[in-house]
Amino acid sequence: MDKKSFPGISEDVQTLDFSGWPMAVRADMLEEMAYALCEAIEKSKDAIPTDNFKPLDIAQLCANGAEAPYDIPLHTGAERFYRERGYLK
Repeated sequence: MDKKSFPGISEDVQTLDFSGWPMAVRADMLEEMAYALCEAIEKSKDAIPTDNFKPLDIAQLCANGAEAPYDIPLHTGAERFYRERGYLK
């Protein structure tokens, strides 16, 4: 994070980049909890900053595209949420 882009910091800060929105949960997590996690993100999307300074596009979280690839399957609760809301085709 450079101090020019973040006026609240006094010096540049090296950080890790978590681009791609990784959300890892246990396979045995209750489906309702995974669904609720996705629902909470959707409800909070306007308050979540992005690295490209564009509004958070929930469909990108499950698109398995260049900006948000995933190498493991979606949790069944997350998949149900994304399908029901029309984010996942």
